[in-house]
Amino acid sequence: MKLKKIKFKNLGSYGNNENYIEFNLNNGELNLISGQNGAGKSTIVDAIKYAIYGKLANKNIKDFENRFNKGGYVELEYIINDVEYKIERGTNNIFNLYKNGEQINQFSKLELQKYFEENILKIDYKVFSNSFCISLLDFKSILSLSSKDKKDILDKIFQIDILNKLSNEFKNVFKNIEKEIQIIEVETNSIKENLEKLKNITNENSEELENYKNELSKIELELTELNNKKLKLKEKQEGVQNKLNEYQIKITKLNYALNEILKKKEFYDLGKCPTCGTELTSELHLNTKKEFEEKIEKLKSTQTTINENIKTHNELIKKLKIANESTTNKIIKLNKKIQELNNKLTQSNISQNVLNIINEYQTKLETKIKELETKKIDYEIYKELTEIFSEDGVKLYIKKNILSVLNREIEIILQIFNLNYYSLIIDEYFDSKIYFHNVEISPESLSAGERKRLEFILIVSLLKFIQMNLLNINVLFLDEIFASIDNYGIEDIVKILKYLKTKLNLNIFLIHHSIVFESEFDKIYLIKKENNFSKIELLKL
Repeated sequence: MKLKKIKFKNLGSYGNNENYIEFNLNNGELNLISGQNGAGKSTIVDAIKYAIYGKLANKNIKDFENRFNKGGYVELEYIINDVEYKIERGTNNIFNLYKNGEQINQFSKLELQKYFEENILKIDYKVFSNSFCISLLDFKSILSLSSKDKKDILDKIFQIDILNKLSNEFKNVFKNIEKEIQIIEVETNSIKENLEKLKNITNENSEELENYKNELSKIELELTELNNKKLKLKEKQEGVQNKLNEYQIKITKLNYALNEILKKKEFYDLGKCPTCGTELTSELHLNTKKEFEEKIEKLKSTQTTINENIKTHNELIKKLKIANESTTNKIIKLNKKIQELNNKLTQSNISQNVLNIINEYQTKLETKIKELETKKIDYEIYKELTEIFSEDGVKLYIKKNILSVLNREIEIILQIFNLNYYSLIIDEYFDSKIYFHNVEISPESLSAGERKRLEFILIVSLLKFIQMNLLNINVLFLDEIFASIDNYGIEDIVKILKYLKTKLNLNIFLIHHSIVFESEFDKIYLIKKENNFSKIELLKL
């Protein structure tokens, strides 16, 4: 991935005027970004991460837009595999992606972000952040990271995560086969036990066995009928319940209507209007009152009928429940009797039937034994694959070879730093081992300057792998790497960075609070505030 240009406004302390930085696509550069604390240096890094991923690990996006102007906006131009892309993103729900000048618009914003990360960028936020911008003030020390954290980062850098997926797949298949073998073994043992029982059964009275069979057939037939009866009872009960629900709805509506008419009749029962005092004794008033009385009588009659129906259906439901419980109890008893008869049938035996059953079980046993043998072969195959793709298998072999190259690179850079008396080795389990005059020491025993130098050496070595194995990132931001470093150390770091910019064709940006070693930088960007807003000023050397 090669960044081409970033421009933004209304982000962090930057105002409505667009600020931009262009990145050299042809040659590496060593640049300095300088400014006082709070001037907005780190906003440039956050703007790039926000443009690509639409999020920041260290802050809410609404807190990232300028507190006065709002409407944060960023454009990022970049190239991946000779294809030009442009991202437009804003805090007001703006997200557009262009490929060779044409907008990609067949996705929703959420789907577009997923498509971009998985199909175009192919690198997650965590790995990108750790490889694109490194702060030796805020960055969690690589030397102090847990083996697991280092493993997760380096697995992706070395592209060993595909082996992790294969390993997990093989583990899952292996576990499933293991379970299947256990099930087949249980089934096989069960068949063997049944065969043993059958062979030990003595001949008993054939007539008794036949009686058991006939009785069993009758009970099974009765059980079928009872189950059908229970199903019909359930259906009938549901039908009655539905009808009862209908009646209850009707009675609710009827009671409401009756109450409304009673209220109207009460008005006429007064004999005169309570408001104006008009007599309500005219023929029209009396006829209206009579109509209300007739409606009331009719509704009360209907009310009585519906209440009787509700009572009837409630009683019917009770009867159906009793009948259902009775049927259920009979079914339970019959099942128990069937079990008893089956036990008697197992104990009884006619030689021919026993032979038939024995032959059937023998066939099942042979089938299960063959199935078991096949599964055991699969078990051994996937056991071997699981071991091969485990942490101590092919991954360990790959890591040893890759890490040997990494450790050689570390050794070369240690020599450039004139730190020959130190050794820094990353082993196959991603443990960091530091030696001083061939004696292993703890990272905590290092001074702040020594620690920063060793971390920087490790980071520089890893960057070579990132360039080769990720997306050929052409930009690297280093935040306050000169902190706690003396002038000699700064000279060494600059020397390494010059070597790195040429070797990897990198645009390296050093973020520092003051301008130092001016002559060593290709460009110097001064971040300063005017009228409370930050601006980027390019100082050409």
